[in-house]
Amino acid sequence: MTKSDDHLHQFSVATKAIVTLSIGLFGLMVAWTNVTAYSVNFAFVQHVLSMDALAPWAKVDALASRAINDPIAHQIAYGAIIIGELTVGVLCTVAGLLLLFSIFGHNRRYLVVGKIFALAGCGVGLLVWYLGFAVIGAEYFAMWASDWNGQTTAYLFSIFLLVAMIYIAQPEAMAA
Repeated sequence: MTKSDDHLHQFSVATKAIVTLSIGLFGLMVAWTNVTAYSVNFAFVQHVLSMDALAPWAKVDALASRAINDPIAHQIAYGAIIIGELTVGVLCTVAGLLLLFSIFGHNRRYLVVGKIFALAGCGVGLLVWYLGFAVIGAEYFAMWASDWNGQTTAYLFSIFLLVAMIYIAQPEAMAA
C-alpha cells in the first residue's frame, strides 16, 4: 500500500467513524432525554397506542379496535423504545471508537469489528424507528391519522440509518 493509498484508506475509515459516532451520540441523547424528561415523549406513546387523537374521519371500528389502553402496556412499549435507543447509542459509539482505533493502531480487526457493531447499531435503529414507528405506530396504530404523528421523523431517521449502513459496509477507498 502506497502512502497515498494509506491516507485515502484512513480518511475513508475516519468519515465512517464520524458518521457512526454521530449516530451513537444521537441514540444516547434521545434515550437520555426520554429518561430524564420521561413524561414528554411518554405522552406521545400513550396517545399513539390508545389511538385517542385520531381524526374524526379515522375513528372507525376497523382501526379503533387496535387501540391499547392498558397503562402498563404503554410503560412497557416506552421502555422498549428507550432500551432500543440506548442500544443504538452504545453499539454505534463503540463502533465509532473501534473504527478510530483501527486508523491509529493500524489494526484490521478493529475495522472489521467496528463495522459489525456499526451495522448492528444501525440495524437496531431501523427496528426502533422504521419497524416501531413507521410500520407499527404509523400503520397499525394509524399514527398517520393522529395529532401525534411522528411518521415523517421516523422515515427521516430510517433513511439516514439505511444510507449510513450502505456507506459503512462499503470497502475502504483506495487510490487509483
